[in-house]
Amino acid sequence: TMDKIKIIVKQEDKDVKKYLFELKDKNKIEAVLMYHDYGISICVSSQVGCNMGCKFCESGRLKKVRNLEANEIVDQLLLIEEDIKTRISHVVVMGIGEPFDNYDNVLRFVHIINEPKGIDIGSRHITISTCGVIPGIKKFIEEKGEYGNKVAIETFFATGNYYNGPSLEDSIWALQQEFITDLAQKEPCVIVGRCADFILKQRDDVLNVFIHADKKLRMEKALSETNEKILDIERFIKDKDKRRAAYVQFYTDRQWGLASNYHISLDSGKLGVEKCVSILEQLYKN
Repeated sequence: TMDKIKIIVKQEDKDVKKYLFELKDKNKIEAVLMYHDYGISICVSSQVGCNMGCKFCESGRLKKVRNLEANEIVDQLLLIEEDIKTRISHVVVMGIGEPFDNYDNVLRFVHIINEPKGIDIGSRHITISTCGVIPGIKKFIEEKGEYGNKVAIETFFATGNYYNGPSLEDSIWALQQEFITDLAQKEPCVIVGRCADFILKQRDDVLNVFIHADKKLRMEKALSETNEKILDIERFIKDKDKRRAAYVQFYTDRQWGLASNYHISLDSGKLGVEKCVSILEQLYKN
């Protein structure tokens, strides 16, 4: 309930607000609000203290005292929305604590804020940031529920538009390779993205497809998928493509979207999504 947590300090700067909360047991946690062109995001804490010991992280100086309950993570969002009198559109679990060291409560939190009849934040607007707790990442990826391929996972070692391994990004890449390879061996499947074409390049029963659309259609689609106004949608698309291209280049030494890397390329803008699906169904059957 809301009486278990309260704001005791608020610091404001341009486009950023930092909140210090006091819990019922007098422990303290932090959350940060940020204003972006594409909406308003909040970075929430998942633990009191942290045992991960990352040298760059201030919260690691305080060893883990306890996990936050799901409602205590939710309360951070609700109290800040109440303070700013505005809806928050994006959530990142990247404050004090390691989310995958508090797996069950963090997933309950995600479920609560994603609930359509509740706070209703879209799953693609929720990011769990981890320092690389591989068992937690693997468990999350293997979840058969609604979040396994929608809620984003990122590590603290991803740096902007460039991937400067070796880092924990490499651990996630290795896990991704293992997961995709195992999945392809078990049964026929469709794998979207994740450099699956490169990972499965030694198999002769794989059809590599690149589906694209023109910038105008992609901008319209991005706007339709968010509840918030994106002020610079063209820059949003450009930055997203830049990050994706950098990732593909670093881990595969390939150029993202290069036609020679694929068996077939389909323009979903001209053909429509249903026609693209129909073409792929016929190719699979033949």
